[in-house]
Amino acid sequence: MEEDVYGNRMSAGPTIDEMETWLDRLASEIIAVGEQGYKLVPLYEWLEEKIEERRKVSATLERARFRVERKAEKVGTTVGASIRGGPKQKKPGSRRK
Repeated sequence: MEEDVYGNRMSAGPTIDEMETWLDRLASEIIAVGEQGYKLVPLYEWLEEKIEERRKVSATLERARFRVERKAEKVGTTVGASIRGGPKQKKPGSRRK
């Protein structure tokens, strides 16, 4: 895993829960500043979009994982083995000599 300039481990980015917490805080700030809150609306909308993008990616990864697991169950391999190509399966009707 990479480290930032301060030696802290860098992850794949913030979690959806963290981003939701930021959105909650930003909403509070927008309301707290009153009439000037409109200046923060673009940031609020941007953060909402990023959360939605992260949810879409997460859902796609989950569908991919399900598909691999389903295929592995049919063939009788583990998920890791099926991702790496898994054990070679004999073709129907072929014989080893």
